Amino acid sequence: MKIKLFIFFIFCVNFLFANVIEISKLKNTNILNQIEIYIDKNSKKDFKEIINSPTLFTKYDKEHISLGYTKDTVWLKFKIFNDLSNTVEKKLEIDNTMLDEVILYEKIDKDHFIEYKNGVFYRKEFNSLMRYNFDINLKPNEIKEYFLKIKSETSSSYFYLNLYEEKEFLKKDINYQLILTLFFGAMLALIIYNLIIFYFTKEMVYFYYVGNIFFLTISHISFTSMNLHFLPVAFEHIDAYLTIYYIIFNCIFVLLFTKEFLELKKYRYINILISTFISINLILIPFSFISNEYILDLVTYFSLIILITVFFSSIIIAIKEKSENAKYFTIAWGIYIFGYVMLGFKQMNLWSLIDYFPYTFELCCFIEGMMFSIILAKKLNKTKELEISLNNNKVLLKELHHRIKNNMQFIMIMYKMKLEKFTNEQIDKKLDEVEMIIQAICKTHEILYTQENLYKIDTKIYFKELIEKIKESYETKNIKISSIIEVSLDLEKSIYLGIIINELVINSLKYAFSNNKGEINIILKKDGNKTIFIYKDNGKGFDYNQKKEESFGLTFIESIIQNELKGSIKVESQDKLKVTIEI
Repeated sequence: MKIKLFIFFIFCVNFLFANVIEISKLKNTNILNQIEIYIDKNSKKDFKEIINSPTLFTKYDKEHISLGYTKDTVWLKFKIFNDLSNTVEKKLEIDNTMLDEVILYEKIDKDHFIEYKNGVFYRKEFNSLMRYNFDINLKPNEIKEYFLKIKSETSSSYFYLNLYEEKEFLKKDINYQLILTLFFGAMLALIIYNLIIFYFTKEMVYFYYVGNIFFLTISHISFTSMNLHFLPVAFEHIDAYLTIYYIIFNCIFVLLFTKEFLELKKYRYINILISTFISINLILIPFSFISNEYILDLVTYFSLIILITVFFSSIIIAIKEKSENAKYFTIAWGIYIFGYVMLGFKQMNLWSLIDYFPYTFELCCFIEGMMFSIILAKKLNKTKELEISLNNNKVLLKELHHRIKNNMQFIMIMYKMKLEKFTNEQIDKKLDEVEMIIQAICKTHEILYTQENLYKIDTKIYFKELIEKIKESYETKNIKISSIIEVSLDLEKSIYLGIIINELVINSLKYAFSNNKGEINIILKKDGNKTIFIYKDNGKGFDYNQKKEESFGLTFIESIIQNELKGSIKVESQDKLKVTIEI
């Protein structure tokens, strides 16, 4: 009989202290493998149902809980027994700063519990501690039972459950904040550095990279809750729903940076793929307003697909083109993807280097940022070299225009001297016509020599100076020449139209005005995709077909319009003159 009573007593003691965490026997801080767990699918049960259904709970034997993005609620049940002779003060830490609801229920008696609320949705004030924690106070030989509710729809539901001495917990939290402060400070320095380069160079590759680092940094500040140091606590609730947009915009800037940095316009199919990914991200933005939690899952996996696609694109270009930039890009991006994958593995309860080195992701981001900043700095040096080379070419090109102008004038003078003995009135007229054409071309090179842009001429200034040059050779006191120039043409078209103006103005000045009094109007305008040039004078008019046979200039004009400008000409010359040219 005594033996039976002893066995019954042992059974009762074992039942009473089953799954009890004894303070003296704690080998490490993690207590998850000493608790009981229940996963409430779709969060249908309230606290009363939970405590009145003890059979729902089962023993948990792992050190980590990870459900991913879910609507399920995690319920944990455990007892802590102070088997020491002194009062114990501990910190119960939930090792995830992004959880929406973290509620601890402390049992007072059979029907009464004290409720302690924490988490993104319940944090009322910030006490400088980042990690969610609760005070656990036990007198000697005291045992307490707890229920812990964890629910998170705006972020991944994963966490460790640790029981720390207060000093140990404070030291861990301070170290955590210090390392993150150094990391975010370094990322801010990279943002400012690349933003300054963009300001001076105006190259979009720097702007896109700044956007990439900015949204990556903002996303991680939100992820770690470091924004509590400079934003109101109330914003944390809003910020929980902004995560999806941080990820989307980070992906967009990553893709834009990749397109610009690797010059993907040269690679048709890769460029189309990257552009498609950008479009998909933009489409996901309005859908996130409808169902944030489901889209968040999709965006998270899609962002990983984007990173891997970008990585392999750089490998293809590095191998195909033997591009030095693509090689560096591949290495830097590979490091970042490794950190991103490790962070994902941690959230999915798979093996992760973060379990052994908690700051793997931050280190990978920093190395990637430093590498890209060095690569972009090298690109800036090459840009400076190209700029110096371009300035040298500008000097040479200016000198070339100057020499062309001088040489053409020299040729003109030389021919005049050579033909001086053989000239007559008719030859002189022809030589004068040729001279004026050469003068028109010389004027172009003279203007280019005196301006900064050597590849485009100000058409309005060119025509005005050309007309003034023609007027110097003729009596034009009572002849008004006006021009309305609404279009600026490229260098080649400007030269050809200059020759045409030269011929038409000289023709009008010579033959149109019998009393040396009249008006000439020149108009250059745009009509849809066409450029319209109109020349008018109010002179006596002439027979165009007959004059064309006699005049080299008019034949030359038609040849230029048809063969060089690929345009058409319409001449109205019976009464007054109107020439319309369409280019």
